[in-house]
Amino acid sequence: MNPFVKTQLLDQVLQEDLTPYTLIELIEEIVERLPDKIAVKFQDQSLTFQEVNQRGNQVGHAVLERLGGQQKVVAGLSSLNLDMYLLTLGVHKARGILVGLPADGPDNVWLELLKDSHAELLVCDQINRRTAQRLGDQTGLDVICIDDTNRYPKTNLDLGYLPEDHLSITYTSGSTGKSKGITIGNSTFIYVISINANILSMDDKLLSFSHFSYGNGQFAPYKAWLFGASSYPFALKKKGLQEMITLMKQEEITLYHSVPTLFRSFVRTLQPNELPSLRWIHLGGEPLYAKDIQLFKEKFGPECTVYNNIGSMEAPSYCRHFIDRDEDWSDGVVPVGRPFKRYKVTLVDE
Repeated sequence: MNPFVKTQLLDQVLQEDLTPYTLIELIEEIVERLPDKIAVKFQDQSLTFQEVNQRGNQVGHAVLERLGGQQKVVAGLSSLNLDMYLLTLGVHKARGILVGLPADGPDNVWLELLKDSHAELLVCDQINRRTAQRLGDQTGLDVICIDDTNRYPKTNLDLGYLPEDHLSITYTSGSTGKSKGITIGNSTFIYVISINANILSMDDKLLSFSHFSYGNGQFAPYKAWLFGASSYPFALKKKGLQEMITLMKQEEITLYHSVPTLFRSFVRTLQPNELPSLRWIHLGGEPLYAKDIQLFKEKFGPECTVYNNIGSMEAPSYCRHFIDRDEDWSDGVVPVGRPFKRYKVTLVDE
């Protein structure tokens, strides 16, 4: 773990002192210390921390020109790729509150989200430029395409970020009848990422197939970057499991994160010890069963650890359980563990 993370993020944040820190300041400190290290790689494209920061700054300056550094909602429309990461960082650098639009629409969903979130600007990647322009024409929103931001300065924006700043609005699945927007602030971002301080280091490589229209998708780049680690976004729906496994072998991915349903499909395709670089398997979002752990033990050696996590849009990651290979669950269900610091869990019904 690099010295900055160890002295400030680990020693201070985990001691419940979130107030002095903002996400962008922490990221910019990492950039100063690890400018030439790979921050993100997508297919055959990669960017160092310095390159990510400079491109993020250019996007940020373009957004700042429209918003004036005020906390306003910015909608993002991007496929899962490098530009999605640059869009996320750039909007946050301009103190925008990012709402990620689902890449596959449809129009009525996009329009409803733009209206409900009170978005004042739409930022897109080149792939979605035409769609974004059409939405801009329908709503009257200005549209910025990332490819058009190269003329802006590469320097940090230095806006005087505040710990109480909001960073994103993430919408729920609508299982209760209507999607609702959940605002996530700076302190929540830092806390959710900091709980991985005893897991991650600057040598780690994190696989992510979460789009930024979901909560995990907006956390994904920072979950790696705050520890000086590298993030590997992967379009799973488009590429499939076999290509994912090939990528994990080639790049020596060290952390895998998914729901148990996907994990079962993934692990059943593997040969024993086929992914020796994998150190951590993070599962959550669904019940985890003893039979899943049996599959894990058949395919991974003692150098790999699996842990179960529970959270929600409203309260991301509030319990975790690191699984001992010798544990036995008589009812077949793996527990979600105990609450993290600052959380008290109360069961209100059966």
